[in-house]
Amino acid sequence: MRATSNKLPLLRRSYLARTKISRHRWRLLVVVLLVVCPYAAVSYPAGTCRYTRLFSLGDSLTDAGNFARLSPNRSVLASPYGETFFRRPIGRFCDGQLIVDFIAEALKLPLSTPFFLGKMAEDFRAEANLAVSGATALSQQVFKDMGLDLTILPPYSLDVQLEWLKHVR
Repeated sequence: MRATSNKLPLLRRSYLARTKISRHRWRLLVVVLLVVCPYAAVSYPAGTCRYTRLFSLGDSLTDAGNFARLSPNRSVLASPYGETFFRRPIGRFCDGQLIVDFIAEALKLPLSTPFFLGKMAEDFRAEANLAVSGATALSQQVFKDMGLDLTILPPYSLDVQLEWLKHVR
């Protein structure tokens, strides 16, 4: 009997193929932005930087503490997280700065304020961090439509973060 290498239905296989192409384009876009934006900021003379605001969306790679505020009983609020740069745990899934922090420094902007830490619109005048660890690019409904149960993941996908961004601007 011949073993089938792919047991997914045809519709799901074609969706995954489209997603794979999208992931490649997304990675290329991220690399271009990481290379071009800081270079463009530092290539202008001092005081003439054209970037005045920075908003970050995503998952644990850019989360500056939103997940810790949404789920405060997490290990991210304990050592060793944050020991190197902040000298204390502040809710980031790293020991120091995030990539968005280095981009902010290159643009001469302040570190991003986690969305759930800000109280008023003035807290987000120059920057805001809308990322939540464990977030997905696709909404949970898309996964349910594919027959997958991902309720273990937080329901703060990219579309939810984009809605939050509308309230910040």
